[in-house]
Amino acid sequence: MRNLARKNCQSKYVYLTDIDIIPSFKQAEELNRFLQTSDCKKRCAYVIPTYELDERVVFPANKSDLLRLSNKGLARPFHQKVFIFNQFATNFSKWEHAVHHGSDTRISHMVTNFEFLYEPFYVATDDAPIHDERFVGYGYTRNTQVYEMFVAGYDFYVLTPVFTCHWGMSSRRSRPAWREQQNNENRRKFDNFKREVFARYGRDPLDMIKRKPN
Repeated sequence: MRNLARKNCQSKYVYLTDIDIIPSFKQAEELNRFLQTSDCKKRCAYVIPTYELDERVVFPANKSDLLRLSNKGLARPFHQKVFIFNQFATNFSKWEHAVHHGSDTRISHMVTNFEFLYEPFYVATDDAPIHDERFVGYGYTRNTQVYEMFVAGYDFYVLTPVFTCHWGMSSRRSRPAWREQQNNENRRKFDNFKREVFARYGRDPLDMIKRKPN
């Protein structure tokens, strides 16, 4: 479905997100202004930080409101308690402490600690690698695409003060058994995928080929 959506997108840039991820106010306008002036010298992906929100709170009007909720334990980085590697490389601490005057969107910092299984929500040009359709359901559907982008030479930059949120604080206890089953099925397909990516680009920056099969 993600590939189909991309094929029918009429713009130069695409926004990889999920249906239950809510953007900060006026984010489309802010991103449009940023992208019109961005000076990407090579392959770039712009990461929008994602937080989980306590269901009792009002959606934050801006980054300052989001940080206040975070300080009260009413917001936290997406999947922090369920699977920290999902968003860890975004470096939320650095984003939270980035000094920003005004409301214009800009780059907070570059992702320098990329790890496998990282799957940020991002904006990039529509020539980024497609999602491999062997991975179906839950698990390995987004992180494999982001991994291929990294191998292909993309740099990831975290934007501020824009953000996205997901309603509800996730926990392992709330995760249904079928998710783990689908994740395990997709994991078994990854060994062939990583070898194909290596053959395609001739690069193995995370030493994935040396690792034992999953």
